Amino acid sequence: MSPAASSSDAPSPPSSPAPPSAPRVDFYHLRTLTLEEALMRLVTKATQGGRRAVIRAGSEDRLTHLEALLWTWDPALWLPHGSARDGEGPRQPIWLTTDEDVPNGATVLFLLEGAWPRSLAAFQRVLVLFDGRDDAAVIQARAQWKSARDQGSALPRAPHAQQLPPSQLRHA
Repeated sequence: MSPAASSSDAPSPPSSPAPPSAPRVDFYHLRTLTLEEALMRLVTKATQGGRRAVIRAGSEDRLTHLEALLWTWDPALWLPHGSARDGEGPRQPIWLTTDEDVPNGATVLFLLEGAWPRSLAAFQRVLVLFDGRDDAAVIQARAQWKSARDQGSALPRAPHAQQLPPSQLRHA
């Protein structure tokens, strides 16, 4: 699933080529979907084929909520995951955290609620999800976009123009 410009369902091309070690960073401007709905769909797709992911949230309360949601989102899916409370980080395909830890060797990073790492270099793909109806979240996402650009990441043209294609997700 790719983010799409609000005027079409096609992904925005990167503004400039990224260095070979820099990740692709996509910003998901959520206007009609809940964070949970978008995240569950994206995590499911991102972890197909054995890829590992880290979900970094802004609070322990959010992590607790996401832990329960990962078990119950879709009865037909199994999304094994863990956090520091569970231990065994290297064995967890999906790691939930509020910190910089990446014990599972993840190549995909999900950033929620304004969370931002010191460096993006450890990842191949970074997905930033933010509430497009919240002016403060939009301003923060723009600052994150500039930080990713300054780190040499491949980026869409403008974070404020990104949203999930409704045709690929069910509506909340």
